[in-house]
Amino acid sequence: MAAGRNANQHEDETPLNGAHPDVAARIGWLMRTARVLHGGESLRRIEDMARATGAAGSRVQRLEAGRLRDADLVLACERTLGLREGQLLAPVEVLCRTFPAVSPRERAVAGPPPDPAVLSALTERLMDDGIPTTAGEWLRWSRLMAAHGGISLPHQMASALVVRLIGELSRAAALGYVGRYEALALLRCGGYGGLVLDRARAWVADPDVQAIADLVSAVGERHTPEAVGWFLDLLDSDRDRLVVSGALGIEASAAVTDEPDFWSALLPELARRLDASTPQSVRWEWLSHLVRLVPAGSWRTAGVRLARPLAPKPVVRDWSQSRANAHWLHCRGRAEAVAARIGLPPADTMLARLLFDVAVSPRETHAVTSYMLLGGLPRLAHEVGCELAAMAESEQDPVLRARVLRRLPGMLPATVPPQIDRWIASVDQPDLRRAGLHIAGSAGHPVAAGVLAAETGQPGFPAGAMYCAGMTGHPILADWLSHERPDVRGAARWWLRRGSRVVD
Repeated sequence: MAAGRNANQHEDETPLNGAHPDVAARIGWLMRTARVLHGGESLRRIEDMARATGAAGSRVQRLEAGRLRDADLVLACERTLGLREGQLLAPVEVLCRTFPAVSPRERAVAGPPPDPAVLSALTERLMDDGIPTTAGEWLRWSRLMAAHGGISLPHQMASALVVRLIGELSRAAALGYVGRYEALALLRCGGYGGLVLDRARAWVADPDVQAIADLVSAVGERHTPEAVGWFLDLLDSDRDRLVVSGALGIEASAAVTDEPDFWSALLPELARRLDASTPQSVRWEWLSHLVRLVPAGSWRTAGVRLARPLAPKPVVRDWSQSRANAHWLHCRGRAEAVAARIGLPPADTMLARLLFDVAVSPRETHAVTSYMLLGGLPRLAHEVGCELAAMAESEQDPVLRARVLRRLPGMLPATVPPQIDRWIASVDQPDLRRAGLHIAGSAGHPVAAGVLAAETGQPGFPAGAMYCAGMTGHPILADWLSHERPDVRGAARWWLRRGSRVVD
């Protein structure tokens, strides 16, 4: 954010296809927008928020202007606005962790070491499988464990907690999601990092495992040779969901590492796999995605040439924030429609940028951190999700359409756009039907057993129907235990063993 810019002028002027967003401006935008949407008349001004939180007005102003990163102040603002614990802090921390080279330095003053009694009580609560947990509790616990002077746990106890957290993250939706993701990423980046990797590998090794992408991405938040080696192994898997997860793990590691030769060292491995891949396959598409992320300098250093053409990419002829970029203009128009409906400033260019990142950006790290930020404001996230659903229906570029539909379920805060039932009933548009089933699962939206059963008659694995049934705890899961297809039987067993969605 440019020097002197005030809290009402949040813009991210970094290149739309660049490697690093304006993290500070995004933090300021989130905090200002949260106050506008949730503060009411009593918190209309920055001075009101300062008085309510007990913080200096200049400090709150700097937070909302994107010139301060202070976790304690973010938590105080959450409480003042009546939000869930970690609702704003978790997406801010994920954003900063993903782009450490361009993130503001944390200014919160370190407090005393955690009180053993407090940490012990919280640990015992999280270890009790009979007590439901919340994302805020997991985030608070992981922050206490990461604090200077934090208390170490015996390996067996820590392992049990990590496994429970992994299990809940795999089924998390809405406000239950980002806090758990950040909690696991924080553990991965601390003293329990090796344990998180070990437990993640064991989780993914289950032949029936279903939900793993967020887990693998969280492991990638800390770059280590062992993790990258695992991600490369996942790229060789014959299961598409593992291939996609391996690619996401590599992209996450590339974002966080400061090793200048990360891509040049990895490129020969990626090129070899790409050249051996089958065109039109999921592996071909995601390896193409990864090699497109490789900077030009790394190509020169590695001296690699590809023998196989890359998968198609969207036709985006201009990446500027100008009238020459039709996609940018389209996203600005959609953002203005959202702003008008919920009372935000009409020229909210940051909202347009976040919407663009989700719909168009070639970088999954930008898309995911953008919908995580929006997810901290559920009403706004729902409205943006409805716009993205409309964009998917009208998008003529097949690659962009698939991109929007893949990212849309993560965007929606356990809600459904108005056309969801029409999508699910669509006979001639299987991509809309699959996305609709995935969205319905996250939202707990009812879907008839016959609709889900029909999906198992398709030649491929019924991923959308299985996710929908699993997340909603649908009774058809019990019937699928005796299904003729072994992949359906195994997936049903996994969901019945793990449980349905977690939204708190």
